[in-house]
Amino acid sequence: MIKWLFSRVAILIFSASVRKRQSIMTSVFPEPKKNETERSVPSSHHDDTHRNNDGNTLLDKIFQSLPDAVYLKDAAGKYVLVNPAHVKKVDKPADQILGHDDFSVFSREVAESYRLNDDEVRKAGKIQVFEEWVRYLDGRTGLYESIKIPFHFDENGTPGILGISRTITERHLASEAVKASEERLKIYFENAPYGVAVIDDAGIYQDVNPTICRILGRTVEKGDRYTLGEKQPEEVRAILCDLLRQVRQAGLLPPTEVEVYTDTGQERYVEMSGVRIHEGENLIFFNEVSSRRLAENALRRQERLLTASNKAAQVLLSGDQEDFHHTVWQVLDLLGNAARVDRVYIWNVHAGEDKRLYATQLYEWSEGAPPQQGLEITTAICVEETIPLWKETLSSGRCVNNLVRNLSPEEQKQLSPQGIISILVAPVMFHGTFWGFIGFDDCHAERVWSQPEEGILRNAGLLIATAIHRRKIVDDLRLSEERFRDTVEATGELLWEFDRDYRFTYLSDRFHEMSGYDPKDFIGRSIFEYVLPEYRPMIQAEMERLLIDGSRLANGIEYRGRHRDGYYSWLRASAKLILDEEGKLLGVRGTSNDVTVEKNAIAELHSTLAELAETNTDLERTTENAKELAKQAETASKTKSNFLATMSHEIRTPLNGVIGISDLLLQTSLTPKQLEYVRLICASGRSLLFLINDILDFSKIEAGKLEIDVNTFDLHEVSESVLGILSARAAAKGLELCGFCAADLPRYVRGDGERLRQVLVNLVGNAVKFTEHGGVRIDAVLRPSPPGDDRVFVHYAISDTGIGIPAGRMDRLFKAFSQVDASSSRRFGGTGLGLAISQQLIHLMDGRISVESDEGTGSVFHIDIPFEKEYHPPRTASKTFHGTLDLSGQTAIVVDENDVLRQSLFEQLRAWGMNAVAFSTKKDAAKAFEKAAKEGNPFQLAIIDSTLEDAGGIELIDEVHRADTIGSTPVIYLQSLAESAEEKVSAAMENARRLNKPVYSSSLFNAIVEILARNDSNPEFRRQWESFVRTTPPRDARREGRNAPVSAEFSGIHVLVAEDNKINQIVVREILLNAGLTFDIVPDGAEACEAVRNSRYDVVLMDCQMPEMDGFEATRFIRDLEKRRETLPEGYPERLPIIALTANATKGDEERCLQAGMDAYCVKPINPQRLLNMIRQSLKKGLGKSGPRP
Repeated sequence: MIKWLFSRVAILIFSASVRKRQSIMTSVFPEPKKNETERSVPSSHHDDTHRNNDGNTLLDKIFQSLPDAVYLKDAAGKYVLVNPAHVKKVDKPADQILGHDDFSVFSREVAESYRLNDDEVRKAGKIQVFEEWVRYLDGRTGLYESIKIPFHFDENGTPGILGISRTITERHLASEAVKASEERLKIYFENAPYGVAVIDDAGIYQDVNPTICRILGRTVEKGDRYTLGEKQPEEVRAILCDLLRQVRQAGLLPPTEVEVYTDTGQERYVEMSGVRIHEGENLIFFNEVSSRRLAENALRRQERLLTASNKAAQVLLSGDQEDFHHTVWQVLDLLGNAARVDRVYIWNVHAGEDKRLYATQLYEWSEGAPPQQGLEITTAICVEETIPLWKETLSSGRCVNNLVRNLSPEEQKQLSPQGIISILVAPVMFHGTFWGFIGFDDCHAERVWSQPEEGILRNAGLLIATAIHRRKIVDDLRLSEERFRDTVEATGELLWEFDRDYRFTYLSDRFHEMSGYDPKDFIGRSIFEYVLPEYRPMIQAEMERLLIDGSRLANGIEYRGRHRDGYYSWLRASAKLILDEEGKLLGVRGTSNDVTVEKNAIAELHSTLAELAETNTDLERTTENAKELAKQAETASKTKSNFLATMSHEIRTPLNGVIGISDLLLQTSLTPKQLEYVRLICASGRSLLFLINDILDFSKIEAGKLEIDVNTFDLHEVSESVLGILSARAAAKGLELCGFCAADLPRYVRGDGERLRQVLVNLVGNAVKFTEHGGVRIDAVLRPSPPGDDRVFVHYAISDTGIGIPAGRMDRLFKAFSQVDASSSRRFGGTGLGLAISQQLIHLMDGRISVESDEGTGSVFHIDIPFEKEYHPPRTASKTFHGTLDLSGQTAIVVDENDVLRQSLFEQLRAWGMNAVAFSTKKDAAKAFEKAAKEGNPFQLAIIDSTLEDAGGIELIDEVHRADTIGSTPVIYLQSLAESAEEKVSAAMENARRLNKPVYSSSLFNAIVEILARNDSNPEFRRQWESFVRTTPPRDARREGRNAPVSAEFSGIHVLVAEDNKINQIVVREILLNAGLTFDIVPDGAEACEAVRNSRYDVVLMDCQMPEMDGFEATRFIRDLEKRRETLPEGYPERLPIIALTANATKGDEERCLQAGMDAYCVKPINPQRLLNMIRQSLKKGLGKSGPRP
């Protein structure tokens, strides 16, 4: 608006001047609007002419007197009109301006800028304002503010330029001066060595310089509304607010020192001053004086530490030496308070047995932090593992002085659990050796100690360590003295010392006991007041001898001393000369022992030698008698051995038939009931075999010849076979016999399976023997192996509900030929060898056995045995479902009256992951079936015993079947062998799976799998079972009957069997037939020799005891034929392998067979697999490789 008014006034003035000079017509000016004319021309009653003349004159005067330069350019840029102010501005006469353009009037540079501005005005078609410079000939410059207006001389032509310029040079110079001043102020503000801030009355920062941001450790910008006391402790905030109040009230704050903290918690010291600028704003200065203050604080800390170190030295020198630990604690307390830390400690380092460096904290003072003394992290820590960087640092004499967060991860792992934030550890060196270190922990703030502080604390640590070392020397010396004193007292010897004049200078307390005198009373007196005078020459002569020959040491000097009570004692002394540096005698030091009793004994000895000589004659006669008795005992021992061998042979021979025929039957197609009967026959035969072995084993134990045979065997089969062996005996007493094998128990291991079976049969048999009601249970579980031991650790628990063992008779439990109670032998029978042998066998297998028992309640025998892992289990082993299918989540109910069997079944099902419940009565079980049916979740399996507390098992099945609460739940019906012989018929039992007791883990698992797989109501498990059947190879052909294909391994191998017993012939024949071997059988050794001479054989199986010619004689005959190589058939091998078949199993039988020329030794009853292995090994050794058969 102002520019518009100014332009209109200028136009009016300029128009008047134009009209006056008649340079241009007034018509070129735009016709003013009505309202403009009315505002610019005053209202008058004069005529128009008079008004115009007067107005033009007035306007011309105004134009000429205007202080601003006014000019008019035509369309070509030439000046057509200028006022005096413009002439002055140009500094040229008017005639050099008018009719000329800017390039004629000004320099080319200035003219070019004017032309460009003029073009911009014409292009815009409106008023434009520019700042334009003028350069004069004398070098001066001027700055003008120019208003340029497009001026139309005609309607269609290019407009000229009407310009009005006002000088702004001084204003510009003043503005530039202000800017320069502001720039200098800004530079000073931003680079001031002290902090500057503008803070309002509310304490909010309005502006700050970088220095204050550095001091406070933060960035503050406008608009942040960051307050003066923000992030400061409460006490600091209060001080800062009070200082701001002083500035606000007094207008001025003199320099005041204040302690502030950065955002990271670092301590800073600043000197604050301020002045009030104007209302609401205060200028505050922050001059950091931390260096000065920290230096002062450091000096104070050093002084404090030096004072504490001096006091510590005084305490160590004058403290309670009896309570040295308290003295050290006082020293650490002085240092901890002086250093203003939370914990001080002393560590000692030492080399371990593994040659690595270990450190242990000896003493600790803590205040404000949890103590660490005695914890695992401060006791015998390995420096290389926990703080590896410290070893090199500290052993080189350098300190660890740092913040924990800046340390390595290994160091942080050791220090952070102790709450340490800052730490200083100074090494303690003894004679250049790294002894240990002293440490200072700050658990509340970050700090770094100065070099002088390090030195003071290092010296303090050396002072303490020196005191500890000195204390240890004193303690060691005291201990040495005590040890010496105790040793002297223990030996009962007198310690003495006398000078060159034979006067006592020292006597131990023992002198009082030997002489009756107080040792103190004899110090300084002659030794001969105690030693009888007649021994003086001998003693002096001995001392002179020692001086002459230089030995200095004499032993066995005997003399007599006079007791205060008047009697004399014999003493024997050892003495050593005390010499000075020049070898001169100073005195003698030694010990004396009272040998009065020995002297008297020697006298008595001489008096009895005669009696002994007479007695010696009688002793010689007694010795001759003892030799005769020894011969008789040796004869009796041989008779016993022969008797045992004969009995072993006579019993093993028919037993070989029982067990052998049973093994053969097991390889035929049998019904389940027949299979069970044959198993019982086999198990009973083996039980008898075990009894024979017990007798032989005990004989071997007595001779120390019992050995362990390590082979691969089936852990599960051993446990289950024990149940089979003893099932008949348990059933006869109405006992339940059951077992539990943990699901994670490996099937195959390496060890002595037969010895394990023997132990288990002994323990379970004992349990059955001494149990009248309830049952016996055997559990096998896997134990964790110790670190570094890859063996399989198996724990067996054999528990019963029998009579128990009285606590006072447990010590007789494992003694041979002994039972807990003598009446037990009469009542229960038994040899008393079983437990003694079992204990020895378990020890031989590196195991241990223990027992828990409550009299009248029962017993539990615990066995722990390690076995070797079997990494290559037998491929031909019979496979079962046990452990190969998942039963997790299946629901089951167990109903059995017997607590032992019911609990065992319940635990076994739970171990397989099944959700099981158990009941003992028909009533409770029926309710459970009914509840499950109502809830729509019937049991997926029921295991029901034939006998319950209140009814029979079949009655329960009939009842739930009639009530329709059992639904499609499959049933496993447990029955004894006797019950299985006369199976009861019931409609509800049509789909039941009968299972004979005792219940094996594998047979129970297989029965569950089979019955669940047949059940249509459990499709998920059925699919799992079908998948298993598709991917599982068929079982061993042994269970499929006699029609299994014969192995081709022994094709072409011909065997000669020499055996007189018909049953044994059948057993061997079947074993060889099943293996695919061809053979001939002869009844005695003579025919065996004849057969070898006439036919070619690859192996001979030779019985040892046969009529006419036994196996030993026959073997020797065959070996003699081989030496002579006469009358032998074509293709006869260089040495025909002969395997002994013998029922003798006593010591020396195997050696006898090998001495006779046999190559292997097979004990009856014959184990088929073992016999075939012996044949296989003989063939592999090349013993039986003969030529082609003629």
